Amino acid sequence: NIMNSLIYENYASTNGGVFREGDNAVLNATIAKNSPDIYYDQDPTAGSAFGEFEAANSIFAGNFDGGINTAFVNVTVNNSAFDDGSLPAEMISSDIIYDFNTIDFYNFANNDYKLITESIAINKPTNA
Repeated sequence: NIMNSLIYENYASTNGGVFREGDNAVLNATIAKNSPDIYYDQDPTAGSAFGEFEAANSIFAGNFDGGINTAFVNVTVNNSAFDDGSLPAEMISSDIIYDFNTIDFYNFANNDYKLITESIAINKPTNA
């Protein structure tokens, strides 16, 4: 499980990601500049033992989904921001910010991931 963390500039093989299958949980994290994907799953029958991803209150900058879309039935994301505009419809999600952009960071190019005061991710979405 990942909590209150910054994960950036990780590189995996062609069929890989920061997280690849397995039982994964992310809370209050920023994940940016990872290649090729943030979460990779190619087995829709694996179930929670081999392909589950749950996230809340996090920011995902970069390509989120690798593998096949039908494998994302075990992905649940709430109250989080994405700059990837093509998330799988199979993914379970609520209160997502889809138009987050790396310009919402203070200095993305130099790995400064503080949010600017005008960022759409500040105080949104709400989990009240």
